[in-house]
Amino acid sequence: MRFRVKLAVKIVAAALLLLVVGGFVYERVGERHDHKRFPQLGLSVDIGGRALNIYCSGEDGPTVVLERDIGAPGYSWLLIQREIAKFTRARWYDRSSLLT
Repeated sequence: MRFRVKLAVKIVAAALLLLVVGGFVYERVGERHDHKRFPQLGLSVDIGGRALNIYCSGEDGPTVVLERDIGAPGYSWLLIQREIAKFTRARWYDRSSLLT
């Protein structure tokens, strides 16, 4: 009876370890795939331990800063930004995130 309990504990521990390692590998592969499929637009700027992604286009005149609500990415402004950049500077940024 004791042997079966020890064996069951070892099997459960091995299964949990396998799940943790599998989840880690899955996340890393997914991140690499996402970076290839969706390359970063803009430039990551360090703002004291956090990263701010900013994308600028256009020249001359006043700068138009495009902002989004929480959760919306800055690149959702791309089509509008291209039109604004024809006559003045236009910039958007993503909310800051932890540097990795």
